[in-house]
Amino acid sequence: MLALVACPAGDAASDDELAKFDSHFEKTRRLTPIGPLGVRSRFLTPDSVVVEEVIAGSPGDGVLEVGDAIIAANGETFEGEPVGPYPALLIKLADQLERSQGDPELDGKFTATVIRGGERVELEFKLEAL
Repeated sequence: MLALVACPAGDAASDDELAKFDSHFEKTRRLTPIGPLGVRSRFLTPDSVVVEEVIAGSPGDGVLEVGDAIIAANGETFEGEPVGPYPALLIKLADQLERSQGDPELDGKFTATVIRGGERVELEFKLEAL
């Protein structure tokens, strides 16, 4: 892997700086942002994602927790065939996020079904309606 690390002109990046960058890169490159929810997640199975980070002040803050496995959105599971290179999970989650934000009847209401501590939990929160 090629790593570009900013350092003063004429100085080379130290092994510690490169190791720190590589560690950060390895962690973040596999995380998928779910923008409207304000979380970063990782694929757990083809039909679920696990929350790895919740952004403070985001719609997911105080609702979703690190470790929650999101298995459905607005009652729709993520099972299905891929669409081109995209797993069904990404397509279905994006569809439900768009539906929550764009459907006047939902007015931003979004329901996530998660597995938390081995229990199935329905979490409801408000997204910005578009």
